[in-house]
Amino acid sequence: MNGLIAAAIEQRRLLKLTYSAGNRIVEPHVYGKDGDGRELLRCYQIAGESTSRERAGWKLLRVEDTTSVEVLDVRFERRTGYNPNDPAIREVYACV
Repeated sequence: MNGLIAAAIEQRRLLKLTYSAGNRIVEPHVYGKDGDGRELLRCYQIAGESTSRERAGWKLLRVEDTTSVEVLDVRFERRTGYNPNDPAIREVYACV
């Protein structure tokens, strides 16, 4: 488990991640594991790159594909459209 991701969720702070296409700034909402044991992060991306070219919106990221994580000193509020019962995440480590 990545303690930085869990702490960012508990403190409702933005994350800066390096993931596939480049850097992303995200509002982390749910962090946990799927049914196959892969760690996932459901987040709302507010800036940065994306292979889908959608630079803003809800994303489901595989934590193993993240090469760096930085907790930013910027807070966020629970985003409209957030589903606390995300079906992709079977075991929750942290959630908003």
